[in-house]
Amino acid sequence: MAQLDAAVPGWNTKPEPHQGKRVREHHAAAWERVAPHAPVILAGLASGRSPAQMARMTGVPHQLLFGLARHNTEWASRFEEALIQGRNPATEHGTHAAYRHGCRCKECRNLIAGYRQRSQRH
Repeated sequence: MAQLDAAVPGWNTKPEPHQGKRVREHHAAAWERVAPHAPVILAGLASGRSPAQMARMTGVPHQLLFGLARHNTEWASRFEEALIQGRNPATEHGTHAAYRHGCRCKECRNLIAGYRQRSQRH
């Protein structure tokens, strides 16, 4: 092995697992679908429109908007910032009522995620 290391540097690198490559390709395809519409989506969210409304307007599924935020940190921060800007200041966020009335800011989503986790345990 020492002789191979000296003669052929990097010979011992393991190939990338097939699944890892597929996941990266899937993430890239998701971003390619969102990227052309990103400015419109972010502006709409910041103006108070819901992710569902922006999905209908642009043809990009709202699930894709949230899913992309799980692995694309740049999109996640811009998406969350737009959701915060557009949320209704008269609404008490982090409540079931706010979520039911369409708020999808992180505070409201976390509340619903907590409900779902608790109901799955029982």
